[in-house]
Parts: sequence; structure tokens; C-alpha cells
Amino acid sequence: ALYAQLDEASARVSSSNLCIQHKLVFSVAQSAINSTLRQELDVLIADEDTESATAARTEKLLNLFPRLKSLGGKWHGLPVVLDHTGADGTWRLDLINEQRTRFTQKLLAAGEEAFVEGLDDPVVATKPLVLIEAAFAMDWGYAMSKDL
Repeated sequence: ALYAQLDEASARVSSSNLCIQHKLVFSVAQSAINSTLRQELDVLIADEDTESATAARTEKLLNLFPRLKSLGGKWHGLPVVLDHTGADGTWRLDLINEQRTRFTQKLLAAGEEAFVEGLDDPVVATKPLVLIEAAFAMDWGYAMSKDL
């Protein structure tokens, strides 16, 4: 029983799972993005770390992606990353450092493909897609971390 608890604890705190940054990609049909959604995406991808920009980005994180999912959008990434961020369920704001999390976007033409960190199979566009690349800064409670 003791060894089982040690193995479980080791898996839970494995440094391979506690990355400082997790990356995911969200894909949605370009035709689903109307002008209102475009404006909201512009707020999401703004590269600012002011308090107001962070609050706006967090609000978009919580409210924009469920709407995009209802339009056929989908997250792509490793299961452990989906779990740590909460992208496929309830967002893990207790682990995500909202101030340092950043989003970028690009268009993927029909027939093109894009690779997602950690996945062997690419996202293949059967129609033009908007890809939102998310780099989630993670906060595991370590006060003494340093960017290299």
C-alpha cells in the first residue's frame, strides 16, 4: 500500500506534468466568425499585461470559448494539458497564470495542416479555419521560478 501511495504521489508531482507553460490549439471554421466574435478575438489576443487587459482576456477565456465550441470549434492538445488547463470542462484558474497567458491566431487554408505540441497527428483543414494558439502560463505555487 505504501508503494502504491508513493507511485501515485510521484505521478501527481512529476516534473514532466508540471510545465511552466502548456500549449493548446483551438480550431473553428472561419465562416463561423462574425464581426462580434472577431472583436472579442482581438481582445483575447491583445499582447498586454496590464490589469485591465488581463481581466478582459480572462473574461474572454471564460465566455468566448464555450460560444466558439457551440459553433463547432474544438481544442487540440495532450490530454494532460486539457486536464491541467480545464479547456475541455471547467477552467482551472487556480493553476493558470492569467497575466502571462497569451493567445495568437492564424488562418489555415483548406488542405493545409498545423501541428500541435505533443501530438503526432496534425490539425487538417477541410475548410478554412481560424486557429487560436494558446500558451497557458501555469502557476504551480512555486514562488521561486525563473524563465530561462
